[in-house]
Amino acid sequence: MPMRKFWYVFSLAVISGFVIYAFGLYPVALVNGTPIFARTWTRTLDAEKRVVNVRAYASHAELVDFSSPKNARLLDAIRKNTLTFLVDSVLMNAEGSRVVPDLEQLSMHRVNDELGRNQVTEQTASAVYGLDLATLKEMVLMPQARQEVLDQTLAAEQKNFGDWLRGARGRAKVRFFFVPFTWDREGIK
Repeated sequence: MPMRKFWYVFSLAVISGFVIYAFGLYPVALVNGTPIFARTWTRTLDAEKRVVNVRAYASHAELVDFSSPKNARLLDAIRKNTLTFLVDSVLMNAEGSRVVPDLEQLSMHRVNDELGRNQVTEQTASAVYGLDLATLKEMVLMPQARQEVLDQTLAAEQKNFGDWLRGARGRAKVRFFFVPFTWDREGIK
């Protein structure tokens, strides 16, 4: 009976591990205790690659084949930039309310105004980013709005957003898992 129980537990562990890996439910980074999951990073990376090709298409340039070795440097830069974006997003979300107490409400108001002005639809979000509108708001537009609100607030206080972000990065405890990058208090290396 103990051998049968072992195989049951072993099989369950293997299946669970496969599901966690397949759905990206494992962290690739931990930012001050807040996880960034592989799924989030993959979706952000895919959205950015899609935007690169939408821009290429709009300018009648050749589309980028990200699986080609000749584009490996570009893909590596996009991987670093998207992971940096996600780390910065966590930092702005966590520490930004110390600078602007109603940061979330101001950011949401800014996003909704922008979406209304530009008449962004589900179809537009899907065509450009490959995301539904709710995911686009959460993953892209809200972090951008937080940055804009923080930038304006700090500028009004004669402070620089870049300096504030460097300070937040310097104080942050960032750990990476399963990625070829390191954190050196200034950013990803």
